[in-house]
Parts: sequence; structure tokens; C-alpha cells
Amino acid sequence: MTEATGATARFALDGELDLEASLRLLPLGPLDPTFAREAGGLWLATHTPEGPATLRLRVGDGALLARAWGPGAEWALRETPAFAGLGWSPPPLPEGASRPARVEALLARAPGLRPMRVFSVVDLAVRVVLQQRVTFADASSAWRGLVRRHGAPAPGPPRRIPAGLRLSPSARTLARLRYFDLHPLGVERRRAETLRQLTRRARRVEECRALPLAEAKARLRRLPGLGPWSVEMIAALGLGDADAVPLGDYHLPHLVGWALAGEARADDARMIQLLAPWAGQRFRVLRVLEAAHEGPPRRGPRMPRMHWTRR
Repeated sequence: MTEATGATARFALDGELDLEASLRLLPLGPLDPTFAREAGGLWLATHTPEGPATLRLRVGDGALLARAWGPGAEWALRETPAFAGLGWSPPPLPEGASRPARVEALLARAPGLRPMRVFSVVDLAVRVVLQQRVTFADASSAWRGLVRRHGAPAPGPPRRIPAGLRLSPSARTLARLRYFDLHPLGVERRRAETLRQLTRRARRVEECRALPLAEAKARLRRLPGLGPWSVEMIAALGLGDADAVPLGDYHLPHLVGWALAGEARADDARMIQLLAPWAGQRFRVLRVLEAAHEGPPRRGPRMPRMHWTRR
């Protein structure tokens, strides 16, 4: 590998792979500085156990094509198949359950939607914590500010890497930040403390990537500030859990109630009940319903954004 050309790899596909759909929820908003899109593929900057890496992925000629730069390039390429969900196949659904044809059609149109194992669980967990109890716009704004102020340029030759692509702050950097460093970015004390506790346990968090799913989720639940919603989102978006159901979400129960039963309002218990026919693939169902905008009509104003004094 040279710094200019990077390391390359080619992975034969074992079925359809829709990179855009599979990775759509991983960036924290369309302006996430750690991701860049291009026709037929994407770029991302990530931490790895061997150092930072920049990765370019695209699908073509029946294969997933990858090129990586930086100290963690070789490690990132080795883990790319797991990141893209290669080798995964949908588990069988419960027999005898009635499933609406409309939802089955949505799933049938998304055969390339795969669960992933992210390169850095800490990077993902920070994104999830920033989304706790705030609007998505507030969370994405805080993430952009954090990356731009405390991150670093993506590794690789500047003439090859998309302009503005950046690496998120390392766990060590985040653990040193104090509350008054984060408040101007729109992070209140509760989430700031959760980030501090999370990043101080970064090694234990990263180990979750290689643990059995049940054990990984149990470890995450023991971390201060990570409740059921956060743990399930981390498992769904980064640990390959196609069956995760994030409880305590403001929108998901209403989405499921409306799409599966025509009910404009539902709670977590009702959501679990309605999703039972898809046990083993419940998060995939949530994803295709959300992508199809199957939620109920709005009956009130949107959740207000937070107002912060910035310096």
C-alpha cells in the first residue's frame, strides 16, 4: 500500500446489497462530516483498533469494491464484509402468523437492506447519545460541531479524499472534554456526562463488536446513561441486530400502529404486539415502514428545537 493509492479489496456479493439503504441511518444527518456520498458509493472516516482510516465503498460488477487509507486501512478492509452485512441472510419468520401484504411487499422490494457491524462502536454510541431526548436537527447540529471543532481531517492524500471529510474526535479526546466544552455545541449536562462515562469505558464498549449480541447488549445496558432506546439503536445500527426494537421512541409506536393497524396513536406494548409476526426481522420492518413514510398524519406541532447560548 502507498499513501497515494491506498489499499484495495474486492468482495464477491452473496446476493443484493443496497449500500445507500443499509447505511442511511448511520450518518447523523445529510451533512455529517464523517461521511461523503458519490454516485454509486460513499466515503467514510472512522477509528479502528489500529488507527484512523478513510474508506471508499462502491458496488459494481457483482462485488463490493473497497479502498482505504490511513494507519487503520488494512484492518478496515478486513472488516468491510461485516460492515456491509455480507454473509447475512434473513432469519425465518414465525409460521402461521398473518402479515399484511403491503408490508411484505415493502420487504420484498428491499432485499439489499442488510444489518451492519460498524468499525467503531464508540463512534456510533456517541451519535446515539447525542440523539437522546432532542430533535434530530439538534442532534445532528451538535455532532457536526463536535467533529469540526475536536475531530481531525480524514487520513489520506488530500487530492483523493473528498473536501471536508473529517474523522470524529477520538474517545480519548472526548473523555477529556468538560461540560462547558460541550454546552456551546448544544449538549446539556446530562448527555455530556453520559458521553464522558461512555468514552472513559471505550475499550469495553469497542469489545461489544465481537461479543454475542445478547452479551453485548447486556454490557451496554450497564453503562450509565444508556437506556433501552440507546442500547437497541446501537445494536440495530452497529451490531448486526435485525430484530432490535427501540423502546421509548417518540415516533416509532405511532408509525407501527398506523401502518399495521390504522391506529393513529400507539404505545410500546402495542408496537411489540403488532411486530410479533416479524420476530427476527422487526428492525428491518421498522426501517422499510419509515422509508415508505407509513406514519400517521401529524396532529400537532413538531417537537421544538433547543435554544442554546453559543460562544
